[in-house]
Amino acid sequence: MLPDFPLIKQKWSKVFIKYIKDNVRRDSFLSQIKTARHFEGNRMSTQYSDGNIDRPSYERLSSALSIKEDDLIRMGPKAFIEGLNKIAKELREQQSKLVFEGMSELTKKTGNIVDAKGRPLSYELLIETLEKIEINFDENDQPIMPALVVSPLLYDKFKEKIIGWEKDPKCQEKFNKLIEKKRKEWHDRESNRKLVD
Repeated sequence: MLPDFPLIKQKWSKVFIKYIKDNVRRDSFLSQIKTARHFEGNRMSTQYSDGNIDRPSYERLSSALSIKEDDLIRMGPKAFIEGLNKIAKELREQQSKLVFEGMSELTKKTGNIVDAKGRPLSYELLIETLEKIEINFDENDQPIMPALVVSPLLYDKFKEKIIGWEKDPKCQEKFNKLIEKKRKEWHDRESNRKLVD
């Protein structure tokens, strides 16, 4: 019978878990989402600014580490790293899918949807979308613009168009009007917030 080393396994397990978590959080999309650690319970709740409360269940995300003996002999520790990277990739995909499903469900509930109805990508469509989004401001009263997530196919077109829109005075005027409206909404929200001990 081979000896077992539980303390060594426990230490390495912590190292592997930290590596995977750090790898998942490096994702450009997921890294922008605030997280909170829950230590007990099987449900959570979120209260939105309109007073509605959502009580979703936890979702299980999982992956498995499987390394062939031949790969371990041939690659050594690199086989573990590749396996951990594979796990992190699978967890990133699962988390991203959950986030998009949650956003889709929430926007349907609130009616906060902009349907392009086959219209081409335009500045008006962007402004219409930003109208539906709550925008916050920093301590210098500057807007904290939301991240816009687009498909890889749309990304290059969008990037190209934004460069043109930034130079167009009419687009800038529309944007500035939108920001002033959002700034007023934000100041109203901030002045109506309940102070918590």
